[in-house]
Amino acid sequence: MKTERIRNLVTATMALGGIVFTAPAVAQAAPPPAPPMSWTGLYGYVGGGFGMWTGDTTTLEPNTGLCHLCVPQTQGGSGGFGRIGFGFDYQATPQIVGGVFADFDFSNIQGTIQDQEPFAVGRITQDRSFAVGARAGWLLTPEVMPFIEGGFTQAHFSSAAIVSSFNGANIAGFATPAFVHGGWFIGAGAETMIIPNWYLRGEYRYSDYGMKSLPEAVPAGTLFRVNFHPTTQTFGVALKYKFDKWDALPDASPLPATAAAPVNWTGFYVGAGGGYGMWTADTTTQVPGSGVCILCQTQTQGGNGGFGTIGGGFDYQFTEHLVAGVFGDVDLGSITGTIQDQGPFFAGRLSNDRTFAFGARAGYLVTPAILPFVDVGFTQAHFDKATMVDTEANGNNPTGFSTPAFSTSGWFVGLGAEAQIFPSIPGLAVRGEYRHAEYGGKSLSDTCGGASCTFPTPQANITFRPSSETFRLQLVYKLNPFR
Repeated sequence: MKTERIRNLVTATMALGGIVFTAPAVAQAAPPPAPPMSWTGLYGYVGGGFGMWTGDTTTLEPNTGLCHLCVPQTQGGSGGFGRIGFGFDYQATPQIVGGVFADFDFSNIQGTIQDQEPFAVGRITQDRSFAVGARAGWLLTPEVMPFIEGGFTQAHFSSAAIVSSFNGANIAGFATPAFVHGGWFIGAGAETMIIPNWYLRGEYRYSDYGMKSLPEAVPAGTLFRVNFHPTTQTFGVALKYKFDKWDALPDASPLPATAAAPVNWTGFYVGAGGGYGMWTADTTTQVPGSGVCILCQTQTQGGNGGFGTIGGGFDYQFTEHLVAGVFGDVDLGSITGTIQDQGPFFAGRLSNDRTFAFGARAGYLVTPAILPFVDVGFTQAHFDKATMVDTEANGNNPTGFSTPAFSTSGWFVGLGAEAQIFPSIPGLAVRGEYRHAEYGGKSLSDTCGGASCTFPTPQANITFRPSSETFRLQLVYKLNPFR
């Protein structure tokens, strides 16, 4: 499962990177339209990307609706998607564009749904969704527009055949049903014309689908109900075609200058900002010492939350268009979810509280002040100690067990854009970036440190292999803006 995920991610990233860096070359080969031109008109688009969901769950009694396992636990899923859509934009002024759109995703964002009581687990997939919304953008140049968006969304999740978490054996007739549930989304992105009528769009989107109560069916009726509350974040790239010709604006007035004057991007810089992220982690439970699995079926936990980030780097401008550099940053936050030792119904809250990364990036200047880029490098994440509670006792009874804090290292790949949009402050820029990271697995002892412990210690070892997906916005200041 991890191998397929990594292969799909690398393939998608190479494809998206290829679009980013070949598009400007195509644009140079074609004569640009004479600005000012209007963005007003109908359009269609196709694309794809990568996404994660996390799902908060509790287990209920089927007849009374009272909670059976009352401690919320967070499952997770990840995978790729394709997108097709259409919309209409209206350019109200030389710089303001607004519009409406609708799109449909075909996806394979797959993870875990659990009924922790009978040691049963199923694989559940967000396999399709649609969104209807509105967006508003601000033209930095006649061809480049960052935007924000929001609206209604609805997702379909597959049925989940429940299997034994001990060995993955099928349990006859045991399943949760497929379901559809609606919610809301917000997002941000940027769009640029590459040749007349053709545009490239990069977009981050966060969706909340609300809580759904799922009956866990068995041949004799319903065993339990699982409350399932999924949220999803995606990052995608799309190629858009505008059906209407590029008519000039009615007043033919020039676009006011908002971007900084052209500068040499060579120099050191510092940056600070924040963002939102999710992690998912494949887990199994093992016998301490021997490494023999107790619960051998891989289950996917998850977490989500915000973070702040600080960092710095050095860029060198090799040519009129090519910029490359190195950088490092530190994220401080609380991307929090669940870690489980399913044996004695133990669960704890686990937080990715800090992460550092250093790497290299390469970008292509589509204008002297706007730089789309790709980046890659080394990263290390720290997860805090998780105190286990008894999920059968509403979490009110401490177990004395805990997993230790730990760090794990891996790699990341990202895609973003940076724009110098403050003419009065040379060297100040805004940067937006999506980043995906894969970390190595850790074997964590679930141990009890008190004299009141009633279970052997350690109770179990939990293998934990996380990956993460973050979106960040930063203000970046170049310390030596060479003109």
